[in-house]
Amino acid sequence: KSLPKHKRGPPPADNYTIALHKALLFFNAQKSGKLPKHNGIKWRGDSGLKDGSKLTDVKGGLVGGYYDSGENTKYHFPMAFAMTMLSWSVIEYPHKYQAINEYDHVRDLIKWGTDYLLKTFNSSATQIDKIYSQVGGAQNGSKVPSDVTCWERPEDMDYERPVQTCYAGADLGGEMAAALAAASIVFRDNNAYSKKLIKGAKTVFRFARDGGKRAPYSRDNQWAAPYYNSTGYYDEYMWGATWLYYATGNNSYASLATNAGIAKNAKALMMNTNSSYLSWDNKLPAAMLLLTRFRMFLNPGFPYEQTLMQYHNVTQLNMCSYIKQFQVYNRTRGGLIELNSGGPKPLQYVANTAFLANLFADYMDSTGVPGWYCGPYFLRQSDLRNFAQTQVEYILGKNPLHMSYVVGFGNKYPKHVHHRAASIPYKNRVKYTCKEGFKWRDSKRPNPNIIDGAMVGGPDRFDKFKDSRQLDRYTEPTLAGNAGLVAALISLTTTGGVTGVDRNLIFSAGKLPKNNGIPWRGNSGLHDGSQLKDVKGGLVGGYYDSGENTKFHFPLAYSMTMLSWSLIEYPHKYRAINEYNHVRELIKWGTDYLLLTFDSNATKISKIYSQVGGAYENSNVPDDISCWERPEDMDYPRPVQTAYAGPELAGEMAAALAAASIVFKDTPAYSKKLVKGAEVLFAFARDPQKRRPYSRGNPWIEPYYNSTGYFDEYLWSTTWLYFATGKLSYLSLATNPVLNRNAMSTKWSKKAGVLSWDNKVPSSLMLLTRLKKFQAPFYPYESMLREHDKLISLSMCSYLKPFHLFKWSKGGLIQLNDGEPQSLQYVANAAFLANLFADYLNASESPGWFCGSKFFTLATLRDFASSQIDYILGKNPLRLSYVVGYGEKYPNHVHHRAASIPSDGLKYSCKGGYKWWDSTKPNPNTILGAMVGGPDQFDQFHDDRRNRGSAGPTLAGNAGLVAALVSLTSGGGYGVDKNFLFSNLSPP
Repeated sequence: KSLPKHKRGPPPADNYTIALHKALLFFNAQKSGKLPKHNGIKWRGDSGLKDGSKLTDVKGGLVGGYYDSGENTKYHFPMAFAMTMLSWSVIEYPHKYQAINEYDHVRDLIKWGTDYLLKTFNSSATQIDKIYSQVGGAQNGSKVPSDVTCWERPEDMDYERPVQTCYAGADLGGEMAAALAAASIVFRDNNAYSKKLIKGAKTVFRFARDGGKRAPYSRDNQWAAPYYNSTGYYDEYMWGATWLYYATGNNSYASLATNAGIAKNAKALMMNTNSSYLSWDNKLPAAMLLLTRFRMFLNPGFPYEQTLMQYHNVTQLNMCSYIKQFQVYNRTRGGLIELNSGGPKPLQYVANTAFLANLFADYMDSTGVPGWYCGPYFLRQSDLRNFAQTQVEYILGKNPLHMSYVVGFGNKYPKHVHHRAASIPYKNRVKYTCKEGFKWRDSKRPNPNIIDGAMVGGPDRFDKFKDSRQLDRYTEPTLAGNAGLVAALISLTTTGGVTGVDRNLIFSAGKLPKNNGIPWRGNSGLHDGSQLKDVKGGLVGGYYDSGENTKFHFPLAYSMTMLSWSLIEYPHKYRAINEYNHVRELIKWGTDYLLLTFDSNATKISKIYSQVGGAYENSNVPDDISCWERPEDMDYPRPVQTAYAGPELAGEMAAALAAASIVFKDTPAYSKKLVKGAEVLFAFARDPQKRRPYSRGNPWIEPYYNSTGYFDEYLWSTTWLYFATGKLSYLSLATNPVLNRNAMSTKWSKKAGVLSWDNKVPSSLMLLTRLKKFQAPFYPYESMLREHDKLISLSMCSYLKPFHLFKWSKGGLIQLNDGEPQSLQYVANAAFLANLFADYLNASESPGWFCGSKFFTLATLRDFASSQIDYILGKNPLRLSYVVGYGEKYPNHVHHRAASIPSDGLKYSCKGGYKWWDSTKPNPNTILGAMVGGPDQFDQFHDDRRNRGSAGPTLAGNAGLVAALVSLTSGGGYGVDKNFLFSNLSPP
């Protein structure tokens, strides 16, 4: 079982969605500064344009941000908390926001807040000594004109708005760091802005951790203490460090968040009713839930496990405390939990708690945990969901007064909201002075402006409510309260048929992008396919396959599938090492090109362009083989090969596009385009008239990438299409006995475990085993999936030395291709599959597997994978790294045209380039990261660019290396992401 799920037939918008649309509008109504044209609140205008104008170190002043409540004050502490909560809700439920068309809106609201927060300190510095903590407000007991003593629209403010400066404030710094770090995850698709947010978060967190700044920001501050008095800062240390870890993958933040001293000082492990509910002042339950997420999804183990387990236990106890039967908190007769002991403004705490409860239920569901224990009692996810629903429904009107406490929602809601801008008419632009405005506060009439979505303070402990704008404890809304409401509502909505959390939003050829990063490469192949009348712009782009300048679409597609697969399994690892956006860009460069190679707008196609360039076997005309030229200098014809049949080509391309559609599910339009293309290609592959290998009889292809069958590509692509679409027809085909028998008969032998560009049987079995272990489908799929599990287990046994299925070199390299050239690409693939299978076993809580009667632990597979990759990286008899640029000793004569010819501005002709091919000098350009073909069966290696088998890199080989390396790295924690792949599925 895995979430999120897409159910059939999207239902109409539920009440949670309707309320959510309104709740988000409250933030539009609270905006300060120069408002955007489409702010959507007609009774609000520009305001606070002179805020902070006297500050000499803030260009443009402190214009922007949000007013906190019914006053016109900007309190940066609760404002930052509100932004963190909004970001958190987007990170967990982006698919839900997209389903209800609020994704862009909520991101705009977050950015409005974070743009402002970046102004409140020197965000371009690495160290700061102050933060501006507040604009406006009132000094306690003062009667001078201020936000408290005046009743004016923010547009009409004509009194002094002092700025408070904080030279110490670990709590403020910690919360602002959390807000900026969380938002950096939301805006990962905007690389420059995300980095800016992370830099600011690090700077402000450094301020928070400075020994001289360790005091609450509100201490002895009469402008802050009466309104937002902070009771401590160690909870913000945990909260800020956790978000910074998720944003950066830097283990120092994880270490701090799980530091025993921090936990002790925060009193994180001391259960009491005041620390079990989330508020702008108490982040403990939220920080511990986020860290429980870390444990449940990434299972990082030592050195974090002991503290994480304690946080997990406390989180479970917190959840127990919300359940009525345990009587930890009182409840009103109407059913409202009294988290703040009957104090004022109870609903903000209730909304926050509903969010945490439903979120924890989603975490359990996502990891296949049915419930948790409260002492001897076992409670189910549904107990938490029922709690969250009943509390939010109370807020929305299911209470003794039948009163919705969200303005504008339902038939009965507060009409006298304690809110200056809402209570004073905006029509005719009449300005009311500081004291004149009180006529509107004291009026018995309803507010002239409806502040849609504002959640007011709420009822008293007897379920009574006084709709009076003079009684702010009942009728005043706040930023922090509405942020919690938004989070609770998005967690509960099922509009669009979307449920559950997104576990992962939390770790070339053609015209090159500006930041390609390879100084010796330039634009090339710009005329590729220009002779084609049906491809606008030709076949420009994609990747050259190896040291030649040919674009072979079959292995190119396979390489994109492998990169996508690695990202789907290990997104948290890519994020932790700051390669997440990079690998996505690489995939998109490939899939954008593949979409050009057939009519991706059609529903049925008759051909696929299968190759650009290359060489006709034994031909003497200038081509990619007979010439030695940089791709930038190619001056010979580059023919395009057309495939009118080719199930393996179409199947692999379908797999590539389907897998990439999962990678880009956060970009719905592109993801849908990829799925559509994948389905069109698969229909071509399955057409009985197209069922012959694409390379058969083609002298441009057969000598280089000759395909030995296509049933394995059927199995591979239909599996990816199932994962991408959730359509059971694809799963039925993947588990079809006839298809499986045909795939096994052509590729199943002792080489069944040897994944390559030509053999997808082991990777298909692995993916289908994943489905069995993590989603546990039942009849009619279970029987065949069980066979897949057995077969992949046997493949894993074949990698183990004691079984002698494969020979090994004396230096310890497994001979998967019987000592033939290009050995390392098969080894890298096998290392990836082995470590991945170990991760699957671990995630399904299996300690190992059987090879016959002998039991092997996960460590056996991990040792195999590590030893083989270590061999590739230099732990071999020659002490030679086979990855160029890695280590002190690596190949310098790589078989690669562009790397071997100087990029000195001179053009070398077809035959003129051979002086560089024949040269004994090292390549002038280092092709960093290229994994060469590798050594022979005797561990000997010929560093000779004339020897393609040993010194030539390939796309397919490097794709497998990347997958193996990311599976083995410990950055971002261990294990696979179980949920990313299942995001489009309903349980079969």
